[in-house]
Amino acid sequence: MKSLVKMALVAVVAGVGFIASADEFIYDLAKDAAISQSKVGAKRTSDKYQLTSIAKELDGKPMVTVKRGAGDKPGAGFSFKLKKPATVYLLVHNRGKISVPKGWEKTDLKVMWKASGAKFSDTVYKKDFKAGMVDIPSHTGMESKTSHGIPNAAIVVVK
Repeated sequence: MKSLVKMALVAVVAGVGFIASADEFIYDLAKDAAISQSKVGAKRTSDKYQLTSIAKELDGKPMVTVKRGAGDKPGAGFSFKLKKPATVYLLVHNRGKISVPKGWEKTDLKVMWKASGAKFSDTVYKKDFKAGMVDIPSHTGMESKTSHGIPNAAIVVVK
């Protein structure tokens, strides 16, 4: 019984340690942005879109997300700052024509998520950053006349 309690305490401390360690190198988040952990069950944006599978290379890493906003408008970009050099992995909703700024390299990594029971996927791009500002582009991709892509999420892997 004592070992079960000890394991539970270690798990709680590890969870708190994640937030503290992410806060040590990710700061000055844009309005409505949030830091979470990239894992199955995590929110894809800071509202109802939930991750259902994630590439093992990205699993458990700090993730910066922003609220979805209105689905009939392009998903807003956002920013945050890094205290240390890192590789940022950008999760881009596969909807419509995707415009990712120069410097982002497409990867073979896979991320899946769901919204209202429907399943979706993201194309994953990566880019190396020095300490300082990281600007995440808006998502202007559109599949129909009223349905824009979901804003990008950023997973941060410190070098």
